[in-house]
Amino acid sequence: MILHTYLKSDPQLFTKFKPNSLILKKMNFDFWMSKKQYMDGALDFICFCLRFYTEIDYEAFSDKIDVINVLKRAEMYKCWSDLEELAQGVDLFRIRTEKK
Repeated sequence: MILHTYLKSDPQLFTKFKPNSLILKKMNFDFWMSKKQYMDGALDFICFCLRFYTEIDYEAFSDKIDVINVLKRAEMYKCWSDLEELAQGVDLFRIRTEKK
């Protein structure tokens, strides 16, 4: 999703963006989640919103339990992926500093 790309790279836009349940419902994530070619972008945006906007919950994106379950699984995967990437970075830093 284009909005997600801009939010991540533009601090001013990130600060001004104030999502709420009404806005997110109007974005029709049930539709975006049903299209394979858009699903990854939609999941990235949803995980981003859930991480940085704590007043947002899963129901802001869908009322369907199967979609909410996919969102929860994607968020869990993203968290573990981020942790693994961080751990690899720490290991690489440790290895480089030990060689000096």
